[in-house]
Amino acid sequence: MLRDEIIEKVAKELGQTEELVDLVVSWSYEKANKATKVEKEIEFSGFGKILVSKAKVSRRKKKLEGILQGTLNKEESENKEKRLKTLNKKLDNLKKYED
Repeated sequence: MLRDEIIEKVAKELGQTEELVDLVVSWSYEKANKATKVEKEIEFSGFGKILVSKAKVSRRKKKLEGILQGTLNKEESENKEKRLKTLNKKLDNLKKYED
């Protein structure tokens, strides 16, 4: 099931607008994402625990570094600067998990 489908279904079941449900889902995701950067795990009541795997973080970081190097080696392009900025931001986010 896709995010939009989930939001639509939950909105119908709760008798709320899709916009409200979307805001709640987005807020929850944002808070959970921030929590994993601090705690390395979060628990959703009724859903279970989500743990941050150092091995997966390391593999993802290596993959992004390879993509970044490949982008640097390519000829100039109009999207290169934007792509480099995005890749560097992703790498910076991953570094928070390495401790």
